[in-house]
Amino acid sequence: MKVIFVTDVANQGKAGEIKEVAEGFARNYLLPKGLAVIATPGKAKEAELYAKQVAARRARTESEFARLAAELEGREFKFTAKAGKSGRLYGAITNADIAEAVRKLTNVEFDKRKVDAGEALRQLGVHEVTLRFSKDIQARIKVIIEAEKEEKA
Repeated sequence: MKVIFVTDVANQGKAGEIKEVAEGFARNYLLPKGLAVIATPGKAKEAELYAKQVAARRARTESEFARLAAELEGREFKFTAKAGKSGRLYGAITNADIAEAVRKLTNVEFDKRKVDAGEALRQLGVHEVTLRFSKDIQARIKVIIEAEKEEKA
């Protein structure tokens, strides 16, 4: 069955694309969820126009991602946390903490799932972290974790 994708569907198609898919997949998943519509000659013209609009929107988004990546590349973000004598943190600096620091700096919402620190940072020191804006656009930053200063009473 030929369908026109209304939104991007992972591993299937991008918005505005006309593609042949299994009939059951179309009828049971794509059509009820509004992810695609059945391809007809009239809708094909609409799809071409829609695909051009989506491509222009993607180009704008990609250029914005490239600008942000260039701005953040090599930047250092400093965090302070309580740590034991061995340098191990009592808590952790998470992807959400890093995403929040990026958001404060750039005033752009940044999803914590796009922060690739491997796992939560639990040691003092300098850590390399990758920010993934898209499949091709990434920025490497440094996260510096320092121990909190203890006040003496």
